Amino acid sequence: MTPAVAIARAAGGAGFAAEDLSHLLPVGCRVDGQARLLALLIDPEFLAEAGWNPARLVFTPPPGHRLLGRPIRRAAGCDTTAMGGNRICQSCMQRLAAHRLTEEQISLLPARADPARRIGPVPGGRL
Repeated sequence: MTPAVAIARAAGGAGFAAEDLSHLLPVGCRVDGQARLLALLIDPEFLAEAGWNPARLVFTPPPGHRLLGRPIRRAAGCDTTAMGGNRICQSCMQRLAAHRLTEEQISLLPARADPARRIGPVPGGRL
């Protein structure tokens, strides 16, 4: 159980059961008063589309969401946020240069071998 879920359950008190708010809160949480009225106004479809996980109380909007997303990359296999107007992250720009490709040739860039880009050992063994 995440800390947020524990707090939500502990703060539930003797309010209304969350069965009618299962799109918003974990099972067993109770909500009453103005918080309940506000919760009832939230569209369940919007929450599902926006990446809300009611069981864990975690919000993870998909990168391409029309309102909540972030600029996404153009290179295949890259999930890095691309803040520039060209939608190419710094890492992929370096990969383009290494392959002697232009931005217009990004579709020719090979997919990343390891999209997670795990951090390797630090020289000397210290962070």
